[in-house]
Amino acid sequence: MDKKSRRIVYLADSDHRCDDRVLSHTGSLTDILSETISYSNRALPKVGDRWVELVRVPVDGKVEGWTHSRESNWVVDSVESYHPTHNDSKHSEIVYCYCKYVPISNPELVEIVDGDAARSKELVLA
Repeated sequence: MDKKSRRIVYLADSDHRCDDRVLSHTGSLTDILSETISYSNRALPKVGDRWVELVRVPVDGKVEGWTHSRESNWVVDSVESYHPTHNDSKHSEIVYCYCKYVPISNPELVEIVDGDAARSKELVLA
């Protein structure tokens, strides 16, 4: 049996610039900052963690995929976790991370190592 994924959704507090976040396919406003699917056993985000955003930095004048990551201005304020009640679910867990806007100056760009932004951050902190 294949390992099921965890769906992690980062949501912005309702106070901060929701008019700037628009779903590209519908034009609707959204409070979703990011949505990820994780197959890893890493710990879930916790209160106080900063959402990590991915950045494309041109290399030799070309932009090909995500090249760097950095801590964003969004801090996880609360976390809710749900486990589906039926076996047919695509995900083993759905996690909502509610974030508040706490700006930081000059977030450091970290090069992504082997396509793994979280691993890149761990290497810098180690």
